[in-house]
Amino acid sequence: NDKGVDMKLFGSEGAAQAYLEKRIPEKEREKKHDLATLKERLFDVPEAIQPGHHEFEGQGGLRVSFDLEKGDHHLDFERCWEIYGRRLDDSSGKRPIQGDIRPIFLIKNLRMETEHFRYDQSAHTRNVSITWLPDLRMTNSELSASFASIDRGDIYLAGKDTIFSSPLALLTYFHEVGHIETRSPDALLRERNSVLRRYSSAGFETEPMKAAALELQRERDANAWMLRTTRGMFDDLDVSRDELTNYVNHSQLRSYHEAFRPLLSEATDQI
Repeated sequence: NDKGVDMKLFGSEGAAQAYLEKRIPEKEREKKHDLATLKERLFDVPEAIQPGHHEFEGQGGLRVSFDLEKGDHHLDFERCWEIYGRRLDDSSGKRPIQGDIRPIFLIKNLRMETEHFRYDQSAHTRNVSITWLPDLRMTNSELSASFASIDRGDIYLAGKDTIFSSPLALLTYFHEVGHIETRSPDALLRERNSVLRRYSSAGFETEPMKAAALELQRERDANAWMLRTTRGMFDDLDVSRDELTNYVNHSQLRSYHEAFRPLLSEATDQI
């Protein structure tokens, strides 16, 4: 149990498979979710936003403020390339993320509020840093590109549409925060150490069911934290609970369901 989250460490491949079978719906039960409502702008952001202090007011009484700084230090570039570089050089030959890795901005002193919601970047259980790469973009998904480095507490947001100016951008950000808030570095290490990865006389051995179950569990825990924490904000923004549930089940988790279904099918075929 970490930070109030009922985190499971699966004792066997069979236990992990049972977890996946219970939580991954049949393909026919997933439906295409229209993101148009979630993409509606809450406020306008300058096209060529510059470093400095920024304050925005938008629909539903939303107020957002932050300081934008240039991330010129070489370490910022190295971390961004570590996250995005592998995806730019995808082994399939496709480029799911395109554009320029620079400019790199650091978002600091982020605050958001509506009538029934308050958020301050400094109030986390550990330091959370936010890096924004506006000139990168996803080419094969309607979702915004974002990643959290849980160990370090770093969040990376890619694309001009991730700067908190739509319900989808807010969901993107708070999902990544949820990863950090629901997994400490020690908890993440326990998860990693619970999965067998070794070379032996039989060759390379691993436990793919455990790895998949742990990944899906992290996604679900981050979503649960996000929905619980931001309920007041999305009520003020007039985004319905059904809309949020459909987003989580049929958009955000879809790629994980699609990735892990072949693993379950393969296990069934071997019975």
